[in-house]
Amino acid sequence: MSMVETSGESLVERHEIVALARDLGRRELAPRALELDERRDGALDAAWGLVVEIGFDRALLPVEHGGVGLDTGSLLLCLEEIAAGEAGVALLVLLSNAALVALARERAAQVGEGKRWALVLSPRGRTSLGALGADGLVVVEPGAEPVVLVLEADAVELQIEACDIQLGLRSAAAARVAFDAASTERAASSAQARATADASLTLLRAGSAAIARGVARRAGEMALDYAKARMQGGVPIIEHDAVRRMLAAMSVRLAATPALPGSELDASGALAIKVAATEAAVATSTDAVQVFGGTGYMHETGVEKLMRDAKYLQLWPEPNWIADDELMRAFCQRR
Repeated sequence: MSMVETSGESLVERHEIVALARDLGRRELAPRALELDERRDGALDAAWGLVVEIGFDRALLPVEHGGVGLDTGSLLLCLEEIAAGEAGVALLVLLSNAALVALARERAAQVGEGKRWALVLSPRGRTSLGALGADGLVVVEPGAEPVVLVLEADAVELQIEACDIQLGLRSAAAARVAFDAASTERAASSAQARATADASLTLLRAGSAAIARGVARRAGEMALDYAKARMQGGVPIIEHDAVRRMLAAMSVRLAATPALPGSELDASGALAIKVAATEAAVATSTDAVQVFGGTGYMHETGVEKLMRDAKYLQLWPEPNWIADDELMRAFCQRR
């Protein structure tokens, strides 16, 4: 796998960078998916090393600062391809790039120098979830007077602890982050923070939708391959009406999931797409488990992992079922 060229005046063409993301997801991450899900020693470090080698951890960073210089739409396409291999790694890529949106340009440039920043949305209190292993965290606290806080990982007052094994996206290496005002640096004024919070939340929601699409695609592909190979009653089970209907429903959900336009989205639009994509991913991965039958619940097949990942995405960066009020307000404002 070759490294993305980040020097020169022109950017890498979109189809080339998406092809690299597809190669990373299918050839490198998919074979390691169970190792990452089990958090085996060294698995995440090796996978993240591939991400850094290509430059996806700083995809939104301008070329002159050591990044790849992608636009948001291209990043979303790449996230979908990476998630088709391993959704947890795709989530870490999203967190790293969302941090670049919130960081001041001087701080963001440090990513190109090898520092890894992760973004945390902290709507309540002083305890949040972050990415374990980051050199620093950008904490966005939305509200009437939103603030953006930059936290160095080695600050004395900052405590980052590994979370207990979560249900899905285990390879995202989530961590609890506890901090106090003494360890923080205000990175933006209130007016800047409001724009930063909106841009970061929009990217996280759209990225979650892209990752969900990748999970759904992978589940559908695995179910189709299994249905063609599994024999029952002397014929492949894809010849059975019940299985064919489930596979057809998967195809319809994938085709009906809204496209991801990237920069044209606002926070409410991204939320609507995130809800639709994650609901489709849960339904598709659940049907995939059913196509596999009893073996679908076995960890070794990998399909039950996809169902857990899809359920996790329903809750991140906020639960789907608390989105109704925001979507209704946005709909009423357009009337």
